[in-house]
Amino acid sequence: MSMSSVTGARSADRIGSTSAVLGKSTAIHYWAAVGAFFIVLQVYIFARWIGSEHFTPAPIGDTPQPQFQQYVMWLFQSTVPLFMLGGWAWIAWQARRDGRLPAYGLIMLGWASVYWQDPLINYVRPSFSYSSYWVNFGSWCELVPGWLSPNGSKMPEPLLFGAGAYAFFVPISALICLGWMRLAKRLVPSINTLGLIGVALVSMFVTDMLAEGTMVLTGVYSYLGVIHSLSIFDGELHQFPLYESLLGGGCAAATGSLLYFRDDKGNMLVERGLENLKRKRGNELLRVLAVSGFVNIVVSTYTVLFIFLNLQLDAFPKDVPSYFLNGVCGKGTDYECPGPDVAIPLKSSGPLPPFTGRN
Repeated sequence: MSMSSVTGARSADRIGSTSAVLGKSTAIHYWAAVGAFFIVLQVYIFARWIGSEHFTPAPIGDTPQPQFQQYVMWLFQSTVPLFMLGGWAWIAWQARRDGRLPAYGLIMLGWASVYWQDPLINYVRPSFSYSSYWVNFGSWCELVPGWLSPNGSKMPEPLLFGAGAYAFFVPISALICLGWMRLAKRLVPSINTLGLIGVALVSMFVTDMLAEGTMVLTGVYSYLGVIHSLSIFDGELHQFPLYESLLGGGCAAATGSLLYFRDDKGNMLVERGLENLKRKRGNELLRVLAVSGFVNIVVSTYTVLFIFLNLQLDAFPKDVPSYFLNGVCGKGTDYECPGPDVAIPLKSSGPLPPFTGRN
């Protein structure tokens, strides 16, 4: 082989190596940019909401909520924030000990960054509602760009429970998913990536159905609008859409898979190549933003698919309590609650007063 050929081969190797490093580095920068966009967007929405007339508790109405359900809500509101603070303290301790944030800590922070999306499945039509008896100041819905569903600011967001749940309890599903994937690999060493993802999806479908189904049965929130043929207990206040477990479980499976498929340096897919960056200052922030970007994209996909399904809603259950309607639709409002015989109101269409008498 000639000297020029050797030199050319070495140059090609260097170019290939450099391209690989740049590719990995570009990936984490891309995900971090996505995360930064979503965080700036939600800070903007929250700031406008807190300073607006929409920052006020949702109306309860004239229907009293059973005392037991109120006790359950106060139990959650008094304990969930403590779990969240404990989880964040653990993250800080781990980061100080190891000099970097643990992978699960990144997942917790990533899920905390998507709480702003919690009510967005009601973007076009209301279908889900918390009880107005939760501590709330309405919601920021009407300040989300393009929001269509009427009276969105009256949808109660339970701040003490909701923020804590997203920052602590929801990420636990990623750990559960990780455990099932590791068990599957131990029991069936030959299982491939597709099989592991299947394990993640099935296990998280069941987990979501058990967790959310239990919450719905307690009566502290309700899926008022569902597609009956794709739901259980349809027509009842505690009806539950199975596609929630499919989509919500899919989000948990995605974050669980992110934890499982790490490289030999412990880096997740969205942060690989981080060690090749020359500048080390700010790398932890870059990791947080990258994982936040990933989780926001995953939950945005869930939200868009859920909104599409909400275009096909069957009628709400009869005699929905006022603390679930919250003045969003039905009697006393200018809008009929969704159903197959009810048009979808647009900003240009004006009020569509109740006419069916269902609610």
